[in-house]
Amino acid sequence: MRHILISALIIAAAALTGCDEPIAPGHRDAAITFTVDTNTAPESVRLSYYSPDPGCVGKMYEIMAGPEGGRLVISCNNRDSIFIQGREGSGFILDGDLQCIEPGRRYVSQAGQWTVSAPDRRTLCFDFAEASPEPDSDTWGSSNTLIIAAETPDRRVSTAFYVVRLLKH
Repeated sequence: MRHILISALIIAAAALTGCDEPIAPGHRDAAITFTVDTNTAPESVRLSYYSPDPGCVGKMYEIMAGPEGGRLVISCNNRDSIFIQGREGSGFILDGDLQCIEPGRRYVSQAGQWTVSAPDRRTLCFDFAEASPEPDSDTWGSSNTLIIAAETPDRRVSTAFYVVRLLKH
């Protein structure tokens, strides 16, 4: 649990230093918003929306997944087409093009025993396998930040997903 707290504090500190431009007045939601379609294990997999103050700090989603595993399917409700914005050192292996999120393509977490794929251009499926940590390992789990982006007529918008995967209790 201490590692989760430390990770959360690091993200919060980084977010607080990133106030380049204020969010427009009245803009209360993330640039890309989602709703849950299916959650096969609500006791193990939870999606939360994080909207910090001040307003110049980006809004984000957090997924907490326990070792039991499960599937979380979410749909974008304010963009016609989304994609996973790839970046070096993100902790993922991409099966496909970085700037495309099409059926059959997915991200694989190298440490967290989970994947994210897209059955269509507006839906994300997070699949968490039942955890199988090394018996003698001190590893409690892993965390990754996944950036989901969309093109608008005048710019690219994005929303972050902070995914925490516990590999043991």
